[in-house]
Amino acid sequence: MQIQTIVQIIDSLAPVNNSYRREKNSIKKIELMWKLGAILNNNLQKYNVTLDELLYSLYDPHSTIKRSNITRSLGAYSYRVYNYFKQKNDIKRLLSNLKSYNVFIEALPLLTNKKYIPYVNNDYILSLINSQDTTKNIDHKLNSIKQSISPSRTLRISPVLLYREEKKYLNNIIIYVSSLYKTINTLRELENSKYNLASPEFREQLVIILMSLASDTFTNKINIIKKSQIYEDLNGLYMISVSNTENRARFRKWVLSSNKLLWLAEAVHALGSENDLHFFKKKLEK
Repeated sequence: MQIQTIVQIIDSLAPVNNSYRREKNSIKKIELMWKLGAILNNNLQKYNVTLDELLYSLYDPHSTIKRSNITRSLGAYSYRVYNYFKQKNDIKRLLSNLKSYNVFIEALPLLTNKKYIPYVNNDYILSLINSQDTTKNIDHKLNSIKQSISPSRTLRISPVLLYREEKKYLNNIIIYVSSLYKTINTLRELENSKYNLASPEFREQLVIILMSLASDTFTNKINIIKKSQIYEDLNGLYMISVSNTENRARFRKWVLSSNKLLWLAEAVHALGSENDLHFFKKKLEK
């Protein structure tokens, strides 16, 4: 690309870039990123260059002469924002309750990176970053999801904290299911139970996920579940179950052993028929 062309592109980006750097409102800031992405996209098509080539032309970190302050990181994120939100109005619609720009940036790879997309429920991520939870907790959950799909060798957080939510959830279900078997004698009494345990679809998903977490021999079963239909409460566990062998082994070490996972899977499965219910009750009484 000619120097004159690069200067023209920088001049078209500069006003939006300057507004972005001054803006404090999260939604408006993301909308400005969308505009930057739109300009970048137009120039990519006009000059038939790759995004990396264009961004390097605009900002070379190794050059002593800085042509612009439009960093490659900002350019790459802006281009992702532009491609994710088909219309600028979609930003305000889909991020109506967003409290933090940094939370959105943390979530963006989960929404746009091919490494994560096959395993992530898009609606769940959007609901998470729009939730009333604290920024710290949302950030922790987003990092946990990334680690569950593609664990880094050097963990940013300890395994104890990494699986904190999943461990708490499973422990609560174990306590509740154990109490159920002590109090109910027929499946009719299951109708008002907590944790969606009255739902056959929920129980099926939970059993498959628990078995996949318990042993790699059961991981093929996870393909039965459609990602778009996963219950929100099971998203974290699902993403760990579809991750790699190392991550599942780490989960068994720090959260629940294979035996306990299989015990819970059997207990939940037994809530599907009267015969299984009574059989498991007798098993617990021994």
